[in-house]
Amino acid sequence: MGPTFYSWSKPFKSFSDSNTDTNSASDSDSDSGSDSGSDSGSDSGSNSGSCLSPDQEISEMVCNNICGNLLLNDQVSKLEIWRKSIEPEATVTISVFNSARNSAAIQVMVIRTVGNPLQFTIPPGNTISATIDDAESIRVARVGVGLTEGKFCLDVCYPVFSDVNN
Repeated sequence: MGPTFYSWSKPFKSFSDSNTDTNSASDSDSDSGSDSGSDSGSDSGSNSGSCLSPDQEISEMVCNNICGNLLLNDQVSKLEIWRKSIEPEATVTISVFNSARNSAAIQVMVIRTVGNPLQFTIPPGNTISATIDDAESIRVARVGVGLTEGKFCLDVCYPVFSDVNN
């Protein structure tokens, strides 16, 4: 009997955050007062240091969940599983599972817009996750010999901009 795979349809939550989907009253009280001041949409400091024009603001964050299977062998020992094709900066949470039946490890390399690539290796029978800002592409490779099977799940989040004047 093969390994049991658990739902990959929802993003993984941090072990320290028991409720990340809603704001709790305990930690967010100090932040909740930030909206009670002036409600002008022309906060010149809100876009400082970003690529936004003064007429744009982030209207929402969009997150897409992408999951799939991995099958690495002698014919396909490396595979690019994701490449950014949008203009805004993307934050990606990646989880990769390496089946316990495998004898080879899976190496993950995340190419970023700025800085060195992030690289980690998943031994057989394990899952490793990471969240990366400014991701450009994600590649997986077999480390060792033999058929290597696994699963991956990506949560790709990026901002959608709107004009302030509309």
